Amino acid sequence: MNLAVVALAFLWGWAEATWFFVVPDLWLTFAVFWGRSTAMSAVLAALAGSLAGAVHFFWLDETSRQLLQQWWQVTPGYAPSMAGAIAQHLQWGPAGLCHGPWLGIPYRYYLGQAHTLQFPLLSVCLWTLWARLPRLILAPLVAGAFYSLLRAQSAQLGLSDNWKRPLALLFASVWVAIYVDYWFFYVPKTYS
Repeated sequence: MNLAVVALAFLWGWAEATWFFVVPDLWLTFAVFWGRSTAMSAVLAALAGSLAGAVHFFWLDETSRQLLQQWWQVTPGYAPSMAGAIAQHLQWGPAGLCHGPWLGIPYRYYLGQAHTLQFPLLSVCLWTLWARLPRLILAPLVAGAFYSLLRAQSAQLGLSDNWKRPLALLFASVWVAIYVDYWFFYVPKTYS
């Protein structure tokens, strides 16, 4: 297991829960290049980072929390109308956190609303597990399937590992396409 890959996944999970605007799924896609145990450990580390981000956000003083929320409003992928969707989802209590990952609404916006609604931190953390894990595990599972397929085919054909660089470029291209679509098409069309 590569500890640097796992540590970066933890930091990315924390950062995305507090201030960063790119999901840790991107890094988790590339974690498969270091093997299954590293990739799955990275998934758990990103999840732990998300939990750490939730705790960190809840423990901030009011001024720091407001500054952070102001930062969110100028980051890519933010639309003021997301607040209405989040308010609807959180009418279900902390279970409403489960809607965000599948609707393109960043987790940190849910944290802000959950804190405002005075949801207990423990409940938020427990629902965070259910909200984040299925989506966090999806990217490395898909990437791992491609990786395993190409590794098996290359071994069967007696080829070298030259397929890894093109695969990494393919993964990077997919993520660029996802974010171009998300930032410039999906968010403006869905939340404007």
